Amino acid sequence: MDILRAGVQSVIDYVTVNRAISLTIAFFLSGAITEFLSKGAVLKYFGPKSNKVLAYLIASVSGAILTVCSCSVLPMFASIRKKGAGIGPAVTFLFAGP
Repeated sequence: MDILRAGVQSVIDYVTVNRAISLTIAFFLSGAITEFLSKGAVLKYFGPKSNKVLAYLIASVSGAILTVCSCSVLPMFASIRKKGAGIGPAVTFLFAGP
């Protein structure tokens, strides 16, 4: 029974106010990317016909700026990938944040 209580306490300690705020911000940013960023803009900078150096540069800088924490970058990664970003720039965006 002590193991179960310790597990529940670990979950409660993990879900702190700071983490909840960070995830909320990340989900709103992800929704904003999905809703307001046009597919053409994503394809222009992250698509297969974009300038590779510029694509990776923009992905790394925007990944470092936009992420709130390492767990919040995943929804934003999924949003730009769904809009048509190439796997290389999208993964660069994913790993630039944490």
